[in-house]
Amino acid sequence: VNKITTPKAKTTDKSSLIKNIISKIKKKSGNSVSQGDIIGYEGGMPGTCGAGLSTGPHLHFEVRRNSYDINPRDLLGNSLIWPISGYRVTQEYGPADWTPWYSFHTGIDLAATHGTPVRAAASGNIVFNGISSGYGHLIIIDHGGGLRTYYGHLIC
Repeated sequence: VNKITTPKAKTTDKSSLIKNIISKIKKKSGNSVSQGDIIGYEGGMPGTCGAGLSTGPHLHFEVRRNSYDINPRDLLGNSLIWPISGYRVTQEYGPADWTPWYSFHTGIDLAATHGTPVRAAASGNIVFNGISSGYGHLIIIDHGGGLRTYYGHLIC
């Protein structure tokens, strides 16, 4: 009796692909990036090093000028591009009253499909790529002229 076998479908391990790409990104820390370059991936899940104080996966996108936070919407679509696509805004910049110890939200929270690529909003130099308590896995890009963008709650 001849046995007929069919080839198995090839599966891709998404987590190993992401880890591979992240290791390449970490090599960029301290180096320059161009607007639109992938710098990380959305999705610091609670209980992982990427979460920080997050209660669910999202990107916390923050803009600071001369060390003061400013509303990212003032620059998005002009000098900055949106750092992810296919997102929904889950928290705006400004007053927050959802906890007694947190009265102001310093950025915009963007939720997308877990693992969505996060892109540099403008060209600049990565000045921090690591773990920072509340932000979890955080990347900070210095764009010159006192302007910096923060990308928090990234996959580690």
